[in-house]
Amino acid sequence: MWQELVAVYKRSLKPTDFWVNNYLFRPLASPIVYVLQHTRVTPNQVTFFSLALALLGHLLFATWHSRWGLSVGVFLVLLSFVFDSVDGQLARIRKTASPLGGFLDFLMDEIKAVFLVASLSYRFIQQQWIEGSHNNWALPVSLFGIAVVASGVALTTFIRRPEYSGKDPFDKSEHNNPIPLTPLKKIIFFANFLGRHIVHYPEWIGVPLLIFGRVEWFLIPYLIAHLLYLGKTALMVLMRLA
Repeated sequence: MWQELVAVYKRSLKPTDFWVNNYLFRPLASPIVYVLQHTRVTPNQVTFFSLALALLGHLLFATWHSRWGLSVGVFLVLLSFVFDSVDGQLARIRKTASPLGGFLDFLMDEIKAVFLVASLSYRFIQQQWIEGSHNNWALPVSLFGIAVVASGVALTTFIRRPEYSGKDPFDKSEHNNPIPLTPLKKIIFFANFLGRHIVHYPEWIGVPLLIFGRVEWFLIPYLIAHLLYLGKTALMVLMRLA
């Protein structure tokens, strides 16, 4: 049994991936993949199920006004990350991975990001009222944050188009020929890696929400990372096309 789980894990890995995927979410997903691999459950169905889990967690963030609401919401969001690994692993095990499935997975991830910001922003505003703070900046920051994340989603979709990039967005061959990095480029690479980690898989959501109960300690860094990504990518597109 254990050897079979290890085999499923190894056979279903991507050539390159975030470390948190390889060492946290994919190991947790492998037993589920093992159970599902010979069933009629499709990877796309798992993708939609992952979205449903995340949206339910977001709904609890916005409506269940207690630490229990945060706890259950965080659990569902993290569980959705596990199933977000299951769909791709299941497709690779069955050798049915396709660009369409990859685009669907990308779409679901971006929907999750927008709803995550919207739900936590709503809770943050409520938290300010409950605490009697009535900060005038809470609502503008929340609305601006939703706009930033939505704009980043649209921009990411644009730069992934082959008409712009000139390559298949699912072609990973470039990773087989790494380019030597100068010290400055290493710093930039690390900053970019950290930003992508914060944005793409915010598994650290449990620290500020569960331990400290402070929504803004997650929301503000998350929005700053999205804003930096949006600025960098928009500038890149502007310099190329304008």
